[in-house]
Amino acid sequence: MARWKMLKFLLKITTKSKVLVGLAVINVLLFTHLMSNSDIESHPITPNGNSFEVNQQKSMKNSVFVVIAIPSMDTAECSKIRQSTRSRWINHTNWNPLEYEGVGPEFLTFQLMFVIGRGEKGFSEELKEEVSHHGDVFLVPELTEGEDMLRYKVMWAMRRSLEMFGFSYFVKIDHDTLIDLPVLWQALIKRPREHYYGGNCLIRVPKRRSYENLGVFYYCQGGGYVVSRDVVRQIVEEDPLHARVIIKHEDLYVGWLVHNIELRSNTSIRTMEERGVREFPHSREDFRQGYWFMHWIKDHEVMEEVFRCRTMVRESECQEFGFDYENPDNQCLCPVK
Repeated sequence: MARWKMLKFLLKITTKSKVLVGLAVINVLLFTHLMSNSDIESHPITPNGNSFEVNQQKSMKNSVFVVIAIPSMDTAECSKIRQSTRSRWINHTNWNPLEYEGVGPEFLTFQLMFVIGRGEKGFSEELKEEVSHHGDVFLVPELTEGEDMLRYKVMWAMRRSLEMFGFSYFVKIDHDTLIDLPVLWQALIKRPREHYYGGNCLIRVPKRRSYENLGVFYYCQGGGYVVSRDVVRQIVEEDPLHARVIIKHEDLYVGWLVHNIELRSNTSIRTMEERGVREFPHSREDFRQGYWFMHWIKDHEVMEEVFRCRTMVRESECQEFGFDYENPDNQCLCPVK
């Protein structure tokens, strides 16, 4: 009220000789009044039930080394896997610190993004409860869950990660994948920060008739791959140009977009054939191989056991180390000399 009384007073005393000065003061007072009563303010990242409200300027201060995007679903088993992920392998303090030698604390920062679409009946009460306790679940009501939704979830996660976080790398894994965190981090601190796309990358030779016009290109398997921030931005810009292209497999689609970016911009993106994905289940898995991702872990109980088994590597004198699916009584293989 005091500001408005001051405005009325200035309007009364303003004369022709004082028009410019009076108007200037009035503009300042109007501006301060509007800003003090405006709804424009800095908001933290908070769940509002179905989605997340984000103030881009503030959220960009949330700088992390890696964003880890995990397409998930509104099911009891996926909920257990999410909880296992939070409490086990994603917590770097659960790993032997010797495995992080040479990795500075500035690199041990990350943001999880569990991306979940809407079911036929909306979102379950259990999932809403989970959202209220964790800041890593991102609900996308405009996406209805289905077998062809993975591509759209990943594109959504890439767009949102650019808006919300400052990061160097975007890591996409499937919900049944476990990241060997120390191995991946030791690798990423040595990788280029730009023009990078890596994982278990294969050359795509079209076999389906519907894919014949896509050409030949490299793509990294969807169990787990890594993309530098600049390439994520290029992918997000390229995606709308191909909305009608029918490529159901998300990993193939991302590789095809990278291929198109290279052709369009006449630049080279380093598609790296890394020790990316170790596909489960084989009769025996060797964790000393140095793979970044362990894929196709069938449920949360096996994921817990695989993590426990893997973390024994530095805590024992194993000459060989593995996980045996065919022997439920002795799945963790660690023969000691």
